[in-house]
Amino acid sequence: MPIIYLETLEAGFVKDTKFEWDTFNFPAVEGGKGDQNELTGAPEGFMIHSKTKHPEEAMKFLKFMISKQNGELLVKETGLASPVKGTMTEQNSTAKERAITELVAGASNMTLWIDTAPPADIFTPYTGGLQELIAGKKTPEQLMKEVQDAAAK
Repeated sequence: MPIIYLETLEAGFVKDTKFEWDTFNFPAVEGGKGDQNELTGAPEGFMIHSKTKHPEEAMKFLKFMISKQNGELLVKETGLASPVKGTMTEQNSTAKERAITELVAGASNMTLWIDTAPPADIFTPYTGGLQELIAGKKTPEQLMKEVQDAAAK
């Protein structure tokens, strides 16, 4: 059985395919440390700058953007999940898309993707070094030394 790692927004790309597919959290590693109900991803959201000249208007606009009606429209028109609870319905999404949303909502925490958190000058030696580590061309200590040197710059 083939497995592919996709983001939640990519469910729309496969929902009309003729092959059977499903979604699941990575299986727990027996004896593994950490929270097995945590997901990898990047939480998204809106913010209003504390020094905005129009805080009331900004808040009104945000409330408009995240209304249930607009959340339902977002799902229907784009296929993307809305962050507003109750906006993924039988009329605008598939059962599998709703299941994905429930998986995310039920997660205990969100761990950022490795390319989301660090700046590029740290991320680049890290990911390139991981490939060399897996290939047996570099030790974990060598890799972390390179990452630490990049971070020190």
